Amino acid sequence: VADYYSREAIFMGDRDYSSSADQSRRGGYDQRSGIGPNPARIYAVDGSLNAIGDGETGVYPGGNSWVSVNPDGSGFTPGVVNYFDFNPYSSLIPETTRYGFVGLISHDLADWAEVFAEASYRNVNTVTYMAPTPIAANSPPFYSGYPAGLAYMVPASNPYNPFGEDVYFRYRPTEAGQRINELDTDAVRFLVGPKFHLGAEWEAEAGFLYNNNKTISRGKNYIDAQALREALFETDPSRAFNVFAPYANYVSDTGQVMANNPEVLDRIRVNTFREGESELSLLDAKAYGPIVDNWAGTMAVFVGIEGRHERFSDTPDSLSATEQIVSSGGTAARGSRYAGALYGELSIPLASKDNNIPFIEAFDLQLALRWDNYEDFGNSVNPKVGAKWKPFSQLALRGSYATGFRAPSLPELYMGESVAYNYIYDPDPESPRYGAPTQYHVTLSGNKDLDAEESESVSVGAVWEPVKGLSLYVDYWWIKHEDAISSFSDQYIVEENFYSGGAAFAGWVIRDPVTHEILETFNSYENLATREVDGIDFGASWEIDTDIGTFTPAADFTYLNKWEDQPLGSGDTTDYAGTFYYPRWRGVGSLFWNYKRYTLGGVANYIGSYGQAYEADATRIDAWLTFDVQASVELPYDFKVTAGCLNVADDAPPFSDYDTEGYDIGTHDPRGRFWYVGVSKKF
Repeated sequence: VADYYSREAIFMGDRDYSSSADQSRRGGYDQRSGIGPNPARIYAVDGSLNAIGDGETGVYPGGNSWVSVNPDGSGFTPGVVNYFDFNPYSSLIPETTRYGFVGLISHDLADWAEVFAEASYRNVNTVTYMAPTPIAANSPPFYSGYPAGLAYMVPASNPYNPFGEDVYFRYRPTEAGQRINELDTDAVRFLVGPKFHLGAEWEAEAGFLYNNNKTISRGKNYIDAQALREALFETDPSRAFNVFAPYANYVSDTGQVMANNPEVLDRIRVNTFREGESELSLLDAKAYGPIVDNWAGTMAVFVGIEGRHERFSDTPDSLSATEQIVSSGGTAARGSRYAGALYGELSIPLASKDNNIPFIEAFDLQLALRWDNYEDFGNSVNPKVGAKWKPFSQLALRGSYATGFRAPSLPELYMGESVAYNYIYDPDPESPRYGAPTQYHVTLSGNKDLDAEESESVSVGAVWEPVKGLSLYVDYWWIKHEDAISSFSDQYIVEENFYSGGAAFAGWVIRDPVTHEILETFNSYENLATREVDGIDFGASWEIDTDIGTFTPAADFTYLNKWEDQPLGSGDTTDYAGTFYYPRWRGVGSLFWNYKRYTLGGVANYIGSYGQAYEADATRIDAWLTFDVQASVELPYDFKVTAGCLNVADDAPPFSDYDTEGYDIGTHDPRGRFWYVGVSKKF
């Protein structure tokens, strides 16, 4: 099998709801950045700025106010922010190209033995676009404990500095171009082994699996921190970096009027490189078949053993690793471990219709047991018990109970630090950013102190076929995790830290001691005390044969009843079901008609209403219902042509006030109306 796929990017500017970071027009917040292009916002080192243009001196008590230089360089304006709308620079759905192949082969060695092999390769390339780099000196930039490498200063000697004194600034060099990130992944998988037909319906096989994924991340138009500082301290106007106003009026090759010499931009601009690799080697053997007949049927067993080695590494370039990329970067990380498992499953028929027991046409029991051993997390034994009862042929009742064990993944344990700028709503009314979500410096990392998570799960359900062709089902499921591994949202961390007076997530939120502004936050994987989730799946399908063809209506729904988290060290629990990112209702309904060579049908997709993230205006995200249609015809020589349309009405996703996209990117689809046509041929 070979395949190729290519998709162009969709940019935020291609959709009205995401065309601007100012979502106030839709009932959200103005989330444009306070770090804008030339001229910059300026902060005085000693709390006062020398006069420019108007002969006055601006004095700001405590040195906690920023001023913006007037675009013509005539003066400065306290309290004015040159907001920057970064959405037009950003991609909504990345540009993607992928291709690959899968090959399978088997060869009979004898009537009782064969060998098999599988090999696959896949390349996935994605390109995302982001706004030009934000350069932020915090207020004050050198407060105790804050990394000085993230603060930037324009000295009085800079030829473009109109104040004649050292100043700090917030600025975005749009002339350097938008940041472009390309991820190129090569995935290789190989499986080989023998298979044996042992007689009496017994089968056995062994295999060796090797899987390797290597991802190279390349970034363009990033800013070298040291080169930027050198340009800020230059005294030669042709080599100095200008953040104040477009005095120089350089012109680029494309005719763009620029405040900075293109040669200066070339010196501070840098490409980034990061290589990540994960590798799995696994050897296993398994056998399955009947063991004995009893009064109700045949008992069967499945047994297996496996051993595996996992390895991962994450290696950034030297500048990124030493935090010398402005507003970006990350440290190296690597890890490996061995693990093994023994497992078995026993299928036991307890009763059948031949036993002539009232209301028991069939009753089957399933018992399973798995033993895992991790060199870093020890041993775990987990059972599963399942049962299926058919009181009569049209009705089946089923249920199961199981425990589970999951060791933290290697990235969850060892992922190095990386820098991001994420939106957070600061609940502190004394903060200068209070009132709207703002981008803050966030450091993400793994957690070597994680414990393994354990779980219990229960499911019970029924399948009923009241008439021929009609099937109805309902399943209730419940899952409880102890020490569940979770990454908290940045918003949750900040809110818990603030409302607890700094006790919760202590040290994870760094604030300016004078202004209360958030300077930096930290995020990592943590173990929850418990996570408890339950819900119901239900649906129906019906195959109706008529003289004019076969009609097949179907519907499937999920109701999330509870998603309750309890952090470690806290007696409080939070139920997220029905809140932002956790809609209670999801459903899909369809109706298809098939007549001879023709098929025609439609699909309805439903996501129920759920809570807004911030409740800036509306408290709920609206329910979303979209419709798809599809038609196909079978042609001579086993050709088949299919055409269809997704989201026929071109309905935009409902408004969300969480981020600048204007919709919940984790739940809804921004593609809009999407036409497709396909041709297939059987050989």
